[in-house]
Amino acid sequence: MLRVELESLKENDFDLDLVGFSDKELDEILADPEDDEKANATPPLPENAVSRPGDLWLCGDGRRQHRVLCADATNAEAVVRLLVERKPKLMVSERWPDAKKAAKPRGWRRGK
Repeated sequence: MLRVELESLKENDFDLDLVGFSDKELDEILADPEDDEKANATPPLPENAVSRPGDLWLCGDGRRQHRVLCADATNAEAVVRLLVERKPKLMVSERWPDAKKAAKPRGWRRGK
């Protein structure tokens, strides 16, 4: 309700500095509640893929550079190409054809 009233004042060229809120508070009150939803929405898939098998993406620079390879993680040559001579702190891969057969968490048991 406050947002609606403040918007009405703003549309009528009322000086919002006189209402007692800081600029930051006014920005928060007047923010469109759908903005968060829009920011978190997943964009539609492009008609043509941006990355193709074999593409190596270099993100960042120097010691903090991340390498992302679009390839088969079970292929030793692809892994060597990705890592060069680095030892990763974290390596994330998914065996695409077997994704549905992913390892079960420790302690997982089929229901009775």
